[in-house]
Amino acid sequence: MVIKLMHYTYWFLIFNIGTFGLLGLPTALHKIGIPFLGFALFFITMARDGSNVKFPFFGWVGSFLVIIIASKMINGSAMFSMLSFIFYTLLPYFYLIVIINEKDPKLINAITKCIIILILIQIPASLIKYGIMGQSEKGAIGTLSVGLGSFSTVFPVLIIAFLMSFYLFTDKVKYIILVMFFVLFGIIGGKRAITFIIPLELLLSYFLFLKYFIKKRDLKKIRNLLYIVVFGAIAFYVMVRTNPSLNKENEIGGSFDIEFLMNYSESYTSSDGKGKKEMRRKDGLIYFLTYNINSKFENMLFGDGAGILIMSNFDKNSGDMESLYGVRYGGRMGMIWLILQVGMLGLFIYIGFLLRMIYVLITKLPIKNNYLLMGFAVASFFMLIDTLIYSNTFIAFEVVKSIYFYIIALLLLQMKLLKSNKKVRLLYVNTTI
Repeated sequence: MVIKLMHYTYWFLIFNIGTFGLLGLPTALHKIGIPFLGFALFFITMARDGSNVKFPFFGWVGSFLVIIIASKMINGSAMFSMLSFIFYTLLPYFYLIVIINEKDPKLINAITKCIIILILIQIPASLIKYGIMGQSEKGAIGTLSVGLGSFSTVFPVLIIAFLMSFYLFTDKVKYIILVMFFVLFGIIGGKRAITFIIPLELLLSYFLFLKYFIKKRDLKKIRNLLYIVVFGAIAFYVMVRTNPSLNKENEIGGSFDIEFLMNYSESYTSSDGKGKKEMRRKDGLIYFLTYNINSKFENMLFGDGAGILIMSNFDKNSGDMESLYGVRYGGRMGMIWLILQVGMLGLFIYIGFLLRMIYVLITKLPIKNNYLLMGFAVASFFMLIDTLIYSNTFIAFEVVKSIYFYIIALLLLQMKLLKSNKKVRLLYVNTTI
């Protein structure tokens, strides 16, 4: 019972960082509480199972830890900064170790149900936010964050990947309704990127489903493409009209004007007329890659210090991109976040780690009728896109990567059960809503 309560508390803290911020509670509640519970569960697993504990992909994780330590030693970074960086980047992996070594399927299913409930709570939380604060990327992003607007894009994209997979395999309308609610979650958050990403995600889900994940293609499955195209078009239309910055009236309910939208998109991604501080992502990417390449050789490989971009009241370092590098907007991508702290080696090892996990799961697990794996494949594509060119939400903030790594743990458990010729039905059924 104590172990289950620790798992529940771990996930409750992860999903309520925004709630704590709104209530003015100490940040130590989650900044210390989450890693404490995560590593406490890890060490309990180690004490219980000893040498029998399985560590998949630890070669990649161990290599990344070596680079983090090297970065600290080269730059003389504070120990607290280095530990914070480890917590930010690798805690979900150590929690994954806890899950894949858990022998009680009832506990795993209970944790899964807890996570599903916390995900669904984001729908009423976002509606309450809209009723109180209106449409904004500030103020509250569900219960997840107070001011990190990128959550309004990345979180619904992650969840919709699995909802679309569940819908395509089951044809149950409830999943489409939930997709609509999480689209609304993004609209309330006021982010522009979701307008373009969601229709793309719907189409990618359908084509992967039809080409790889079903045994038999019947007329009904093929006909669903029409429904998805129509739904995607409607979603795009609604998101343009409900995002003030995407219509020329600059208001909710404004007109749908493709020419205005294209001109706005072009000007939004351009740094023309903007100073260094406000340079856009494309120019920021070029700027920081050039900065890294022109650095000292050891800094190019190992960065300027693991943890220097992590804000904390417990460290004299500001952790602020603008104060350290003079760039606010254009340095927000996860790729840049990694390069600046652990260099090119750190970036390559971390991305290689993600790609290796994706490759192993997709090639080793049965693809046909595996709706959890299909959702994971779609989610992986967009999480990599987020890391490389959009934001550092996936890599630096707990909730998105924690859900993602938890799904990996469930898929690894499927693989483990298949190798032992045991039933995997239990894990399939209880990961749906």
